[in-house]
Amino acid sequence: MRRRARQGRAAAALAVAALALGASSSGGAYAAAPPPPTGPHPRIGLSAAVRTTLKAQLGTRGSAVASAVAQCGKAPVSAGTPSGYQGLDWATNANACALAYQVTGDKAQAARGVALWRALLEDVSAIGDGKACKRGVDARRARAAIERDTGYAIRFIGPAAALSYDWLHDAPGVDEALRRQSRDCFRAWIEWYTADGYMHRVPGANYHAGYVAAKTLIAIAESGEDARDGAGLPPEGGAPAAGGDAGPASPRFWREVVEDVFGRDIVGNGLAGDNGGNPRGPNHGALVGGDWPEGWQYGQLSVLEYALAARALAEQGVTSPEVAAWIDDLPLRYVHGLTPDGKGAYVGGDTEGEDPFIELGRAILEATLLGPGGDRAAGWAAHLRGKLGAGDFGLPVFDVLADARQVRGADPLASRPAPWFVARGTRTLYARSAFTPDAYWAVFTSPPRLVPDHQHMNASGFVFSRGADPLIVDPSPYGSRSTLTGNAMTVDSDVVQGKYKPSQTPWSVADLRWARGTASGVVAARADVAGAFRFTETPSDVPLARRDWVFLPEGESIVVDRAVTGGRMRNVYLRFRTLAALTLADAGGHPVARGQVGASALAIHAAVVEPQAAPTTLAVPKSRDCGGDLGACTAARFPVHEYALKVAGDEVLAIHVIDGLGRAEAPAEVVALREREAVGVSVRRAGQHTYVVAAARPRARPPSTLRYAAAGAGPTRHVVFDAPGSDSGAGETVVTAAAGPDGRCQVTLSTSGGKTIAGRPAIFTLGPAAAGCIVSEEAAAGQVIVGSPPGLEPRSKRAGGCSYVIDRFDQIDPAKKRRKAIQALVFGGAVAAVVVLGAVLRRRRRKR
Repeated sequence: MRRRARQGRAAAALAVAALALGASSSGGAYAAAPPPPTGPHPRIGLSAAVRTTLKAQLGTRGSAVASAVAQCGKAPVSAGTPSGYQGLDWATNANACALAYQVTGDKAQAARGVALWRALLEDVSAIGDGKACKRGVDARRARAAIERDTGYAIRFIGPAAALSYDWLHDAPGVDEALRRQSRDCFRAWIEWYTADGYMHRVPGANYHAGYVAAKTLIAIAESGEDARDGAGLPPEGGAPAAGGDAGPASPRFWREVVEDVFGRDIVGNGLAGDNGGNPRGPNHGALVGGDWPEGWQYGQLSVLEYALAARALAEQGVTSPEVAAWIDDLPLRYVHGLTPDGKGAYVGGDTEGEDPFIELGRAILEATLLGPGGDRAAGWAAHLRGKLGAGDFGLPVFDVLADARQVRGADPLASRPAPWFVARGTRTLYARSAFTPDAYWAVFTSPPRLVPDHQHMNASGFVFSRGADPLIVDPSPYGSRSTLTGNAMTVDSDVVQGKYKPSQTPWSVADLRWARGTASGVVAARADVAGAFRFTETPSDVPLARRDWVFLPEGESIVVDRAVTGGRMRNVYLRFRTLAALTLADAGGHPVARGQVGASALAIHAAVVEPQAAPTTLAVPKSRDCGGDLGACTAARFPVHEYALKVAGDEVLAIHVIDGLGRAEAPAEVVALREREAVGVSVRRAGQHTYVVAAARPRARPPSTLRYAAAGAGPTRHVVFDAPGSDSGAGETVVTAAAGPDGRCQVTLSTSGGKTIAGRPAIFTLGPAAAGCIVSEEAAAGQVIVGSPPGLEPRSKRAGGCSYVIDRFDQIDPAKKRRKAIQALVFGGAVAAVVVLGAVLRRRRRKR
């Protein structure tokens, strides 16, 4: 199945609050699990208050609970009924029937639910095939249904069977034999996945999310009911047996869920941060800020699974401020990740969609509503969910529990948020000129390797749009292992070997060192990509590689690429991919590539290139995937044109100004700045005159002084990277300026001698020379410093490190990779669905 995407202080308050929500502390891991649950059923989701609400909603046409009841009534349960994709049909129908029974008490609905519950345990492909977990089978056969596709099916079968056990526990037709059989099956599933399941220790991976949901719901549903149980099933390869002496599993599962799955892995790793909120831990705090490192094709179902598991724990009195903050961040990131017209969103990873952006529906918002977060974020989610119109995500358990949240909707934009947001875990910066359909919008990202699958080699990559028109796009195909399929920089390295050359690698320790936004709408960030060329356990041999990036609200993205390559014959590879058919011409002494997209135009100014090199433009046809290529792949999942530049030398500098324009609008006036201590560009556009400046030489530490001259005829705005003093302490610098005899403002940045301002980067304005070149710092709209602490070590193989799992993934053939894309596309959560998985799936998702 393919899915096509169509889609002051007061002003700073919400942004500051949002960043605070994303800043996990180093604490928060559960020290010890409380006593396991022993209360009556249902224990998960359906409290007396929730059931009362659902019964009241039952009479409302189109409500999620009414749809669930109707779905149960149509659910086929006769022998031979197929399972759907990896048990998906059985799972959704079983939960629909269990919900229906809980709100209506109808015995016929209970009977359908029980039949599907048995199928989830005993069968694999068709009801009655008996190929899975029946009494007396060995452990391998007991897990046959959930072991498919390296355990992917546990995300459907595990949670659905657990909820069936909980919600149909005392229903007609359910006896202790069925419950006992279920507990034996649960034990076989969970013990195998806990020991050997794919990515069972990797928060931010969709496999992990499915496992977390299964283990958490099973631990709560069966808790305290297996006091007389033994092993139930014989060991792998053993003879059938009626029982064993290994003791009950549920107390252990409960303890492991609280202390290990949530305490150690989700809070202590996925949401790990230092006291400043900077992500850390073996998987670099990948979840901090509410983004999904595999991209939102895989993230939508995954955040729902995490949220449901967290809710189930909270209902048993086990809570975490880090998890609550993560839930609260989801709608904030959602809003910032939408394109200006609201019809698409940043992908952020693998997708087989053939449009630049992905369509986001209700899933992320439902996760906020059903998860254990605060009422303010839930109100935002309720408002945004309502704006999407009728329709649900398509899985009854999530739709119904989200509908049951009684919260007043509130427009998050009513708080006038600063139009930028950093998802610290994925190191992704979202910026826009305004929250209007015609705004400029950009995304800049520079993560280390966070998860083994579906994350692209795109540290320093970005996209850029004007209103509904995508200007700079990332067309990386599904499964790309190449930097050359997107817009990030790459550098030749002797460390990178074989098929991985010349791109960034799956062992990357790149980072987003810091990002900053101001009240006037300027946003700036630094991507450090030298560590992106680490290869297995061998450190990168690229001494310095970084991209400084600036977003101007008038419609410019300025890209400053610097590298100390480690050899005069080494190349730096730069490219910008676009839907515009580009033509190259000279303008003002430098090359400019121009083209048009929809009602917009694009201009790419090669303002500074040292050593000199000529850019090229090329039409890139659509290609399904990279085939056998890894680091050398230049494919695109939809047709694009590219601007490309290859520069060789010991030291490489390239500064590009990228204009988003109206179709008939003239490009910005761009002039290179080259002085003894400084290099940069002057950009005039829409009545603003901006200087973007950096130190003349690329060095790891900033110089002690940085001097340059700026026009003095009127006010100017300045964004200065490499500001003296910005590498230590609070990162502050001193800026002074004076009128020179030539009428220009002579600017000096140093570490002493005047008033300090924030220096990462320094953002300030200068008055005209006639008035004395008065320096005024730009008012901040929150400030973020993001980065890994010194001495960060890569993950070990034992902890699921990349050197183990990447090799495993690279052996998967393209056809299987496409099947994995379909897994996620089934749950894209979009407002409209496209066809290919068959009539049953289409009927189930008809309201999206």
